[in-house]
Order: sequence, then C-alpha cells, then structure tokens
Amino acid sequence: MDIDWSRLSFAFESPGLMLWLALASVVMIVGSALCALWAVKRLPEDYLIRDEPTPSRAPGARFRKVAKNALGVALLIVGLLLLVLPGQGLLTLIAAVSLLDFPGKRQLERRLMSRPKVLHALNRFRQRAGRSPLRSP
Repeated sequence: MDIDWSRLSFAFESPGLMLWLALASVVMIVGSALCALWAVKRLPEDYLIRDEPTPSRAPGARFRKVAKNALGVALLIVGLLLLVLPGQGLLTLIAAVSLLDFPGKRQLERRLMSRPKVLHALNRFRQRAGRSPLRSP
C-alpha cells in the first residue's frame, strides 16, 4: 500500500493549523517539565534507599492508584516524545516511572536516578526548591 504524501501537505499549507500545533507543542513541553519537577520536588530524600511501601487500604485508594497510573502512562508517552522533540524528556520519563506501578519498578528507578549526571541534576533542582538532596544507594 503506497501512501500519497502529497495529500498530507495540507497541514503545512495552513498557517492556522501550524500555529495551533506549535502552541500545543509549547504547552506540552512546559506542562511536562512542570509535572516532572513537581514530582521530583515531592520525593522524600530517602526515596532511592528505602524499601517498597505497603499498599494502602484507605477509602479511595484504588481510585487514586488508577489515576496515578493513568497520569504515569500519559507522562511516559509525553516523555518518549520529548526524547526526540525539544523538552525535558528524561525528567518526564523519571516522573512517569515514579508514578507507574509495575514489577521491577524500584530497581529501574534506582538505576536511572542513581546515574551521576541525573542525580546531580535532580539534586540541583531540589536544592533550588529548598528540599534536601536525594540519598543514593
């Protein structure tokens, strides 16, 4: 099946559409950076060295878990896109992994966040936000 690429050129001929796409891109970049930084700021300093938390039995815990995972999937998709687009792709991926629940999550988080350059960047932001640095394993 051949794709007629000339039929897709309408997007590039419409200045209005291009403007909306550019604005959406800027909003996604800013939004993902803010979400990532918000998540990094909220992490406790012993996040990388403590054991896994026990599941909560509080009312509404299941809804919060589903909402948290949905936000994590959204951030994961945006983070993957931001690896090839302008933006904070790595920080967005770290925030996404922090929100998602899956087997092996803690090991992956520790491996990603304990990399010297990543840990330095995270701790530099936390210092500016008035938070103590993350302790690495």
